[in-house]
Amino acid sequence: MQTITENNVARMMEQRQGHQSNMTEFKRLSPPSFEGSIKPLVVEKWLIEMVKAFRVLRCAEEENVAFYEKFFPTSAPLQKEREFIKLEQGNIIVSQYKAEFARLARFAPTLVADEDNKARRFEERLRPRIKTQVMASELTIYRAVVNKAVLIERGLNETQANMENRQKKKPRPTGPHSGHSSGG
Repeated sequence: MQTITENNVARMMEQRQGHQSNMTEFKRLSPPSFEGSIKPLVVEKWLIEMVKAFRVLRCAEEENVAFYEKFFPTSAPLQKEREFIKLEQGNIIVSQYKAEFARLARFAPTLVADEDNKARRFEERLRPRIKTQVMASELTIYRAVVNKAVLIERGLNETQANMENRQKKKPRPTGPHSGHSSGG
């Protein structure tokens, strides 16, 4: 009986020492402090940093999940999924749209379950002038759709810049209506 108790005490001491060394190691990592924000992305960024710290400490996946469930409300992923569903390129450049698409896509995994679905979803929300040209290519791989959209956008921007340069270089009319006085 005494041996069992001694073993239990020894195990408890090891756990405490392990816990203490984990706490020391955790503090050494200088993890970010949580400021109590209710903004899901602030919370998520903090959680990502905490998960990195947990990886360094080799925490079990169950501990990570429990931590995530405690600090990241279940309504936040639903809100992000809705944002993904509504996401369109709008007035941002393709690379910014791609970054936002990638950030929000993880909240809607069923909508981007495979390459083709992901490619279609990205393509459908591009600006109309870019979308029609990308669709004509009939690409089925997400990365190929993104690359094509970037190239098309670049071409459209170059065309626009050339047109603006030509407008600037057009000779201006001279005469009485040009704003110059004719002497005297």
